[in-house]
Amino acid sequence: VEESFNIQATHDILKHGIPTRHVEQTLAANYDHVDFPGSVPRTFVGAVVLAGLSTPWLAWLSSTEQVQMLVRGILGLFNAYALLSFRRAVDTAFGRVAGDWYILLQASQFHVIYYASRTLPNMFAFGL
Repeated sequence: VEESFNIQATHDILKHGIPTRHVEQTLAANYDHVDFPGSVPRTFVGAVVLAGLSTPWLAWLSSTEQVQMLVRGILGLFNAYALLSFRRAVDTAFGRVAGDWYILLQASQFHVIYYASRTLPNMFAFGL
């Protein structure tokens, strides 16, 4: 449910933009995710950022599936960067060996890597 809200919100922003006039009417008429906003509307911020980062690449894409892969790829790249940044911080604080163990731990666990490109609120907070 949380993932579908964010991917729908990102799609709506990419397709319809962010309204500046008649906001409530425009959202109700064009945005699918407004019908079922979920319990945490602040997750819309991640969708806005992700849509903004995806916009420059849309000209080369021809299908909705390609756009979804682009959006998830960008989120995955930001999360990979976050993991590497954290590893550098571990290196600085505890030494290179600790950083190596941290990377081995992350590589041996499928959870973070599996979820890295999924449009869940936790993954937005993690990488964006």
